[in-house]
Amino acid sequence: MRPNTRHARRWLRLAALLIVSSTLLFGCGSDGESGEQDSGPPLDCESDDTLPCSFAEAGSDTNRQMLDLMVDARFKLIDGSTPAEVSAWLGDQPAVVEVGVNDDAIHFRVDGGRPAELWLPALTGDLPAPATDDSAAALTRTNELVAHTEGRSRETKRAAILTPFQWDFHEDSFGSTEADTVRKTLQRHADYQHDAAFEVAIDNAVTLDTLQNWHEFDVIHFSTHGTCWADEGEDECYDVGLLSGQRVGNVLTEVLGSGEQRDPEAIAASKQKANEQISEMDDPGLYLSLLQVQEVNSGVNELVFVVGVKADFFRAAYGHGLDDKFVFVNGCLSMSRVGRSIGEAITSDDSVYLGWDDTVDNEVALEATKALYPELAEHGYTSKVAIEKITDGLDQVRERIEQDLIQKGEEVPASLDAQLLKLRDGERDMRVREVVALLPSGGSVDIEPPAPAPQNPDDPEPAPTPRFQRLEEGGNITGFVDGMVGDGADDSLVPHVLVEGIDPEAGGPDADYKLYFELDGEQIGGKYPLRDHGQQVPMFPWAWAVTDLKVPTGRDMTPGTSYKLGVFLELPDGKTSRHSATELRINSACDAHFDAGPVSWSAGAAQPDTPFGSIVATDLGQEGTMQLLLNSPDGSTSMVATAGVPYDGPGSYPVSLVFTSSGSTAESIIGLESPRDDNGDRVLGTLTIDRILGDAPHLLAEGIVQGTVENPDTDTAYQANASFTVPISVAVPGGGDNAGNSSDWDQACGLERH
Repeated sequence: MRPNTRHARRWLRLAALLIVSSTLLFGCGSDGESGEQDSGPPLDCESDDTLPCSFAEAGSDTNRQMLDLMVDARFKLIDGSTPAEVSAWLGDQPAVVEVGVNDDAIHFRVDGGRPAELWLPALTGDLPAPATDDSAAALTRTNELVAHTEGRSRETKRAAILTPFQWDFHEDSFGSTEADTVRKTLQRHADYQHDAAFEVAIDNAVTLDTLQNWHEFDVIHFSTHGTCWADEGEDECYDVGLLSGQRVGNVLTEVLGSGEQRDPEAIAASKQKANEQISEMDDPGLYLSLLQVQEVNSGVNELVFVVGVKADFFRAAYGHGLDDKFVFVNGCLSMSRVGRSIGEAITSDDSVYLGWDDTVDNEVALEATKALYPELAEHGYTSKVAIEKITDGLDQVRERIEQDLIQKGEEVPASLDAQLLKLRDGERDMRVREVVALLPSGGSVDIEPPAPAPQNPDDPEPAPTPRFQRLEEGGNITGFVDGMVGDGADDSLVPHVLVEGIDPEAGGPDADYKLYFELDGEQIGGKYPLRDHGQQVPMFPWAWAVTDLKVPTGRDMTPGTSYKLGVFLELPDGKTSRHSATELRINSACDAHFDAGPVSWSAGAAQPDTPFGSIVATDLGQEGTMQLLLNSPDGSTSMVATAGVPYDGPGSYPVSLVFTSSGSTAESIIGLESPRDDNGDRVLGTLTIDRILGDAPHLLAEGIVQGTVENPDTDTAYQANASFTVPISVAVPGGGDNAGNSSDWDQACGLERH
């Protein structure tokens, strides 16, 4: 039975499987790189006269010797010989100059040839059909796509997700694959919400070419098998390799029977095809592996040749290493003494590389991916902080697996003890996305809008939306202006800014977090320490909001003019995060929004009279959609009311409702939503604003949100009600809070007094 670890070695002790999950950080680093590399460091093969750098250099005759020995050795194993006996047989062959054996693999090298290996445990899964020209070229860059990449916004990100052995790794208990986890988590952030954000290659779509274009991506998740190479009788490995997923030759089926059942012509044809293919490969650092596969559905046993890569392959591809990249090798030995060589070949000193210090259990490695990406992508933490955040959770996973094995009477493997580490620890750290954002004019921390319709008709899931809305192209920044627009005098801006990725356990942002702004490409104002001007967002402790910073523009802001506004955050690691929006406008529309106020809440007998602490709204003006979020003080319960029309004074507005509760003892969040009507819309609720009180610009709105919510899983319905009295702020072009009188505000904003 195949050990449940991510490895293919036990060089006399353990086995190694590597999942390479590399995350290039494009967003919080310097401007994009050209991808051009110098000649790079010398290759290992260049210092060994007996070791050719490539299969092409080894030549067809030498490669044929290697293939003959690989197949003959495999059949000896099938016919009952022990690994030690097969290793000894290989060592007796005149052409063999290196050989090693362990519990899980045999490796050898013929004179003048590249390394070869035979995996001993069988992989389990349904081997996909051979790659077609179309699937093999799935990630090939086209001129159009390269142009898009080079010309795209500095703030947008791209991810290549490569899983050549998805058929073997399978899904988790929830039916989610590793590729699903990475894509869905990254897609929750606006940086990854564009048409060219993701390229996913699964199984046969992963080739050697897809491992050599990592300059173009911001996140690379490469999930594969790996192996460690050691001398005979040595416990320590001297090299580490990864399987690329690229097959050569033909798949040999039904080969585990006796010799009489084998088809010599089919075997010869497969070896001949493999020889022709590898003899044309001039990439340095390749090796060949012969895998045994046991089909789950049919029970058929197969042999397949797969090309592997070592550190020389990446040295040749990336010279002295990629700059400003974030690489996570999620697998065995990727941060061991030897495994570091791959990280050092892929990344420069200016990048981050993560990996495991020893062999790692499959489930632990997958759970690490599921836990790490939210910390990196959703919270915006650096790698070091993210690793610290998930450590306790991984320990719990290890304890659960260990208890399960003990109850079954099975041995607890050492692979449960692997630790996730950072290469070059103590040096600069990085993040996988931008952590600063301009918020829309007239709102503070905006709530998450409903998920839009699926972007792909074949994908039943709606595209995820960001937790916070950002100021986008064409937005209205009237609410940012402090001063009388169009009067010839210089105005100031009071932009609303959100900064994420601040570890609350570190005591807030230190002095190195500094904000500055650009208007139409020119810096305005000075540099502002975040700790002096920001406030922590209670519901999201990793986030800080800036809403009262007055930035002089040095100009008179005028309606009808298009502006570009950018915010920049200097980070402690010396990098800069940024967000900008173009085609921004100031016009005569009135923006009004709820700031905060006490709210009471009840939801039938299930949630009686729970006090709520705040209510906020997004884009509550004459343009856009009203959207209210009611939150309990501890954040355990919330209700969202969304109206598809803008605020237009007191009255009732049809809304959709979503009620969410997560109790202190509950492991999962329960979401209750309004039932859908015949058109599929949720409209069974109302937001009623009864009256407007006070003198502008300091007004009060009184009203109630009510409707029906239901749990589709249990077919249970609740009546939801929330009454509120909440301040309203209004902004009119031409002045700040002290401009105008009540009648001016009423007329501009269309307010009706009662």
